[in-house]
Amino acid sequence: MVNFVVKVCDPVEQGKGMGAYVSYRVQTQTTHPSYKRNESEVIRRFRDFVWLAERLVATCAGIIIPPLPEKDVVQKFQMNADFIQRRCRAINVFINRVVAHPVLRESKDVQLFLEASEADWQYELARVGLEKGGLQTAVNNAKGLFQGLTSKMGELMSGGKLAEGGEGEDESGVSRAYIMELDACLAEVHRQAHLVTQRHAKMCQSLEDFHLAMMSLSEVEEEGSQMHNMFRDMSEVAEEQAAEYRKHVEKLQEVFAGPLKEYHRYMSSVKFAIQELHNSSAAVIRNKAEFEGKKARLAKLRVTPGIQEIKVSYAEQDMNISNRKWEEAKEREVTVRERLAPELARFQGIRATDLEEIFRQYAAAEVEASKAQAARWKSAAPKFATTA
Repeated sequence: MVNFVVKVCDPVEQGKGMGAYVSYRVQTQTTHPSYKRNESEVIRRFRDFVWLAERLVATCAGIIIPPLPEKDVVQKFQMNADFIQRRCRAINVFINRVVAHPVLRESKDVQLFLEASEADWQYELARVGLEKGGLQTAVNNAKGLFQGLTSKMGELMSGGKLAEGGEGEDESGVSRAYIMELDACLAEVHRQAHLVTQRHAKMCQSLEDFHLAMMSLSEVEEEGSQMHNMFRDMSEVAEEQAAEYRKHVEKLQEVFAGPLKEYHRYMSSVKFAIQELHNSSAAVIRNKAEFEGKKARLAKLRVTPGIQEIKVSYAEQDMNISNRKWEEAKEREVTVRERLAPELARFQGIRATDLEEIFRQYAAAEVEASKAQAARWKSAAPKFATTA
């Protein structure tokens, strides 16, 4: 059995201003026989992860490609530590989902990404950029689709082509109504998770304000008096609790709100894969019609008196090209159809495991924070008792 352990770590800001970017260390351990070494380490930046994702979209039709974190241009230029760490965690999830996939981990592009030296990597990027023909066209098309995945798939699922067939199951056996409802529910869960995190952040701010208010109150009393000391102690406890709440908010963002946001984005990848089946079926019909038209045209030219042979030859070439496109479209449709059903079943299994872990970590974080807060107030309570 092939094993992969990939770690994205040590983010380092490179440069300043508009040209600034963050580099990441990508460490890989694998038993895959195609890899040159069992252990490797490379430096990559976010746009390299984007390149890999786009290549996988272009070359792995019917596969659910894990999502990358959104491109937050505003936060990118701020380059604060929180943004850098969140992005590092998100791309770590992305690449580990890729290498855990039985099809994606066999991709030569993935191997190149994980193994190639900086010089080899830049050479390959330049080579692919200069490629001509179908693959590069597919990459360019996929780039546009991938960049607009969330909005375009949202339109398709809410009222576009994907919804035209009603609420029944398509050829992959997937209920469109179920996918739409699941997407909507995940969006609402993420929204509520964000609100929960915000409420904790507001509590943190309230405790900080309470700390300042109690500090002011203590200053009104005579220094060293019982009331002065009690108000000061209350102020200190509130300050400590505010700091603990701040850590708790960061923890919830890391293990709860953030992962749920990314999981909602994962649904865009699911819908994109489903749409690929409809697109491939439409391509077969379109290319067949085009072939039939060129075939009829060729037949007509052949029986036309006085027609130049060169025109017949060109028409025959056009028909052959059209026939190849039709055959390629049929092959693509078969590939997507064969991949999609097991892909969706696999996603459902992964989703159950991942969401269970997200909510387990959320519950554990809440319990830990509540216990710590209760213990702190309990230990401080005797200080607030007045002497008769």
